[in-house]
This record gives sequence, C-alpha cells and structure tokens, in this order.
Amino acid sequence: MVKWTHMLWPLIFSIPLFVLPLAYFIWLYAIYSRPPVTGRAVVAEYDPPDDLVPIEAALLLDGTLKPRAVSAAIVGLHLKGAIEVMESSGAITELRRGPADPRLEPYELTILAALFSEGPVTDVKAASERMAVVMKTIENQVVDGLRKKGFLAEKSLSAPILFVSAMMAGLMISLSLLPLYGFRVAVILFAVLTLMDQLAYIAATWRPRLSGRGKDATFHLLGFKEWLTQVEGDYIQWQEKEEKRLNAYSPYAIVFGISLTWATKLQKLTGALLENII
Repeated sequence: MVKWTHMLWPLIFSIPLFVLPLAYFIWLYAIYSRPPVTGRAVVAEYDPPDDLVPIEAALLLDGTLKPRAVSAAIVGLHLKGAIEVMESSGAITELRRGPADPRLEPYELTILAALFSEGPVTDVKAASERMAVVMKTIENQVVDGLRKKGFLAEKSLSAPILFVSAMMAGLMISLSLLPLYGFRVAVILFAVLTLMDQLAYIAATWRPRLSGRGKDATFHLLGFKEWLTQVEGDYIQWQEKEEKRLNAYSPYAIVFGISLTWATKLQKLTGALLENII
C-alpha cells in the first residue's frame, strides 16, 4: 500500500498530461474535417477562386488526393492540348503527347513524365502502372503549391511534441498502476494508451491544415459548386455525352462530382473511383 501511495501523485499529474493532448488532436480532427463548413452560409459564386486550379480545389475540399482530382488534372492537360486521347467504343485506349507547354505546373509535368516516359504514345494499361508510382509525388507537389500560395498553414512542431508528451504521460500512468495491478496489466495499459494516442494523432494530422485564405477559398469553392450544379451542370453533361466535347469547367465538374463521364473513362489511369467520385 505504501508503494501505491507513493505513485499516487505521479498518476494524478500524468492523467491530464495524457488527456489534454488527446483532446487537442480530436479538436483538430473536428475543425479540419473536409469541408470545414461551420458558422457561415454558403453563397453562390460564379467563378472559381483566383489562383486555384481544379486539382488544388479538390485537395482543399478533401484534404487528400483522390482519383477524381487526378482525373480533373488529366482533363485539364487535355484541354490545354498537352494530351491527346484516343477512344474506342467509349473507352480510352491510347494517349498521345501533345505540344510542350512551358507554363505547366510541377504536378502536370510529373503526370506527363509518368504517362509518356516510354515514348510520345502509350496504352492505358502501361500508363496506369506508372501513374500509381507517382501519386504521392503529385500530392506532395500540390500541397507544396497550396502552401506557397498561402492556402495551407505552415508546418508546426506542436502536434509531434504533444504526441511525444502524451506517450510519456501514458508511460507514467502505467508505471503508477504497476504496484497495484502488476506488470502484465501495466504493459497492456501502456499499449492501449499508446494506440489511442497514435490513432488520434494520425486522424488530426493526415489532412493539411487550412490557413485563413484556405478557409475563404473553400467557402468560395462550395459557392461555385452550388452555382455550377444548379446552372451549368446539365449543360456540361450534355456536351460531354451528346457533343463528345469538354466544357471549360469540365475539370471542376469532375472535382465536384457533377459529371462522371470523363472521370469514369479515366479511372483505369487514376485508380478505382467507387465512393471517391463524389
């Protein structure tokens, strides 16, 4: 009993040191969930935000790079003439490299390099294997671009520091209960507390944090989505299905899940869409 009494004060101090970082991570997860729409009405917007391309818009809305975002980027390259698409019976069978454009973004150059690393013409199956390898590179380039433009907050050491402190507090809790419950229970408790800390940390930090400008741009995007859905959505779908041509806003229609035609055609290149399309 003496041993347990000696460990009582470390236990009292270590529990808040574990609970507070955990609560902070849960709070981060809640406020940076996508899209972050709280306490503000969405107003219709007739144009996308300035200095924001479709793949960047998708990452702001989703917090990660989904197949629809890469589909929108490939459609954008097609609209710029950098990629020519060959179809057969409604399916894309072959891609051809178009004229070089010096104004392309780094992520666009990465996509082109992956698609045409073996020559100016490629079949979809071979290109899809190369695209799968560079998906993380593309996401990192888009995130870097958004951070340079001020849409994402700068990286901070606060979360890793709190993660380590919570783990140390979990160790102190386990050691405090060791005299009362024994070694096995203390080890199991430490493993459970560590797992809770890790899951909360991952959930809180896997999405890039928005800056003030990023939050404003996200609300703008939601307003633009509202307008595009209500006013232009049917026309864009009609153009793609009946006239077999793309609209200038087709990449955004893919990002918002308004038009599925080209996103579905490109899913062999970008990955299975399933629920990620909307």
